[in-house]
Amino acid sequence: MSVWDDPELRAGGEFVKLEQIGDKVEGQVLAVRSHKFDDGSTAPQIIYQDSASGEERTWTAGQIQAKRRLAELRPEAGDWIKAVLVNIEKRSGGKTLKHIEIEVRHAGQAPAAAQATTPAATAPPAQTAPAAYAAPATATATIPACPPGVDPIAWGAMTPERRDAVLAALGAPAANANEAAAGFQSNVPPF
Repeated sequence: MSVWDDPELRAGGEFVKLEQIGDKVEGQVLAVRSHKFDDGSTAPQIIYQDSASGEERTWTAGQIQAKRRLAELRPEAGDWIKAVLVNIEKRSGGKTLKHIEIEVRHAGQAPAAAQATTPAATAPPAQTAPAAYAAPATATATIPACPPGVDPIAWGAMTPERRDAVLAALGAPAANANEAAAGFQSNVPPF
């Protein structure tokens, strides 16, 4: 790999914002990098080839729900991604919470025929999605609300057992007791 292939050195093309309901990001992931804002916070930045235009574009996923979902789905270069703004929730203080549905099809996985029949699992356009791409990854369990004072990205990546330990340390009841009893296993390594 050449130094010029480093995602940190890529220009990334036109920047895309999801501002109106229905706005979307869709295409093949070319690179994933961390973007640092002026205030010191960070967010995942996805450089992708847009499936409609074929152009290289960049989406910075700064909204907390998008950051959590991306941390769960872990897209990498070569994967196919689709993110659609489905709702904008008004919050106090003039703030908004954007609800973004995100699908990732990891390269090299066999398609899952059962998932292909659901509306959320529509195939990407043929010109950008080789047949080897799998149906979108879906969450196998609901992650309980992040407690105050805990990093939301870290919370989303924790195993149920680790979240229970954090809740116990905070004096809260275990939120994942039902998941643990049902044998839920996270594929994310503990911190």
